[in-house]
Amino acid sequence: MEALKYAVICVDDDPIILQLIDFQMKKLVNDQTTIVETTTNPREVEAKIEEIRSFGLEPLFVMTDYQMPGMSGADLIRKLKAKEPNLDCILLSGQANDVAVEELERDHLLYSFIGKPWKEEQLLEVIAPFLNKSN
Repeated sequence: MEALKYAVICVDDDPIILQLIDFQMKKLVNDQTTIVETTTNPREVEAKIEEIRSFGLEPLFVMTDYQMPGMSGADLIRKLKAKEPNLDCILLSGQANDVAVEELERDHLLYSFIGKPWKEEQLLEVIAPFLNKSN
């Protein structure tokens, strides 16, 4: 049996979206080595990362919605990248501000943008390089 080594963090204020993302990701995720953590609160992400690291796990990436109460996905990505420049971030949104996405891309803070509604194949294609590392 393999040991857990990695974690993926998904953030969306809609719990149904989180369930769908979790379901789709699990088609690629090796649950022997990687856990998928979800939260509806972007303000919890830094604490989740610290908790993940306290268990000796490496976060593979953070996937976040753009429009959420209390903090936009763009603000979350900027905050995370300021502390963890090597952490890859994916923005998944149907309401993202084009200027904000362009700024994140220009500043090399965004690994990928996926528009909602998305096709499962697109999501899996974007996350596959990370999950190949964990398999």
